[in-house]
Amino acid sequence: MPSWNELLTEFEKQPGEFLRNNLQKYLNDISSLREDRNVIFYASAFLQKPEAPQTFVQITYEDLNGFMATLYGMNWEKGLTLLLHTSGGLTNAAETIVEYLYQKFQYIEVIIPTFAMSAGTMISLAANKIIMGRQSQLGPIDPQMPLSGRFVSAQSVVDQFKEAKKEILNDAKVAPVWYPKAVLSAYHLVTLAFEKSPATKLIESNHDRRWIKNWVPVQIKR
Repeated sequence: MPSWNELLTEFEKQPGEFLRNNLQKYLNDISSLREDRNVIFYASAFLQKPEAPQTFVQITYEDLNGFMATLYGMNWEKGLTLLLHTSGGLTNAAETIVEYLYQKFQYIEVIIPTFAMSAGTMISLAANKIIMGRQSQLGPIDPQMPLSGRFVSAQSVVDQFKEAKKEILNDAKVAPVWYPKAVLSAYHLVTLAFEKSPATKLIESNHDRRWIKNWVPVQIKR
């Protein structure tokens, strides 16, 4: 298989139709190598478009519509090979996508060419098999929450409040310093208190025990 730079050099000289045809050819080749399974290429341009809003390049609920359209007409008995390249996204969206795929396929394997981070890691761990190269990477599962127009770590909200509580108990004079942050984050703490982290719920729930139990390590042949 050609290198990434060789592919870029070749594709830059070709029209869009050529690119689509070649992508389909490579997906067909992968299907042949993976016991004639259905193949879906689910990828984000988060590396090529770092300036894009996070919601444009992360896993969201809207992606389910794309999966539904792509799966239409497939022979679901063949199983699924999912090529996954993502920086992550909404944990609930990842859960929704996985549950939908398992309504269709009895067997799902994930191939990670390079990155499957955060919610992408969750999707990978839900598969029957994970196939990785030496360069492939999974990442920590760090649920994100919307805050002031951007996404922040849910755990960081909790940690910040613990720090504020500690400092205020030691010296009440610092309370005004923490007040603006407290106003911004209070809603999110209430949300966390009444609704546990989606990632944590997935791991603890008997219904979703598949997320941990069915992970199969794959050895790389050298």
